[in-house]
Amino acid sequence: MSGDVPRPGDIELGLGSRDPALGREGYRLDIGAALRVEARTTAGVFYGSRTVLQLLRQGRAIPAGWGRDRPRYPERGLMIDNGRRYFSPAWIKREIRQLAYLKLNQLHLHFSDNEGFRIESESHPEAVSRRTSPSGRCATSSSSRGGTTSA
Repeated sequence: MSGDVPRPGDIELGLGSRDPALGREGYRLDIGAALRVEARTTAGVFYGSRTVLQLLRQGRAIPAGWGRDRPRYPERGLMIDNGRRYFSPAWIKREIRQLAYLKLNQLHLHFSDNEGFRIESESHPEAVSRRTSPSGRCATSSSSRGGTTSA
C-alpha cells in the first residue's frame, strides 16, 4: 500500500476496531477494489488473514461485500497423545501449522502416561520409557529443537 489510500488489489490489515461484537478474536472483512481485515486485537487480525488465505485457495477472486466473524467457543484446539503413540517432531510441526490455518487456539501435548514418557531427559534418563514403543522411539532433546529423532 502506498500512503493511506489502498490501491485495487491491496490487502490492508487494521488493528483497533471499536466494534465490541468482535470480541478478542473476531474480525471484519470489507471487500471491494481492496480488501481490508479489521479487528480489535492482533489475534483477530491473524484469524482474519487466515480467512483471506482460505478464500484465495478457492479461486483467484473474492466476491465483494463484507463479513464479520468471531469464534463461537473460546477454546478450540487439538490434543496429541504422544505418551501412548509416537508422533515425530516434523508431524507435530505440520499439525501446528494446520491449527493456525484452521484458527484453532489451543494445543495440548500429552507426553507421559502409564505407557511411558516420550521425551528424552538428559538429567533423568531413567524417566524415558523406550520399551513401550515397538521401535523404541522417543523425542530427543535435539529433535524437540527441530533436529531428528532417535531409535
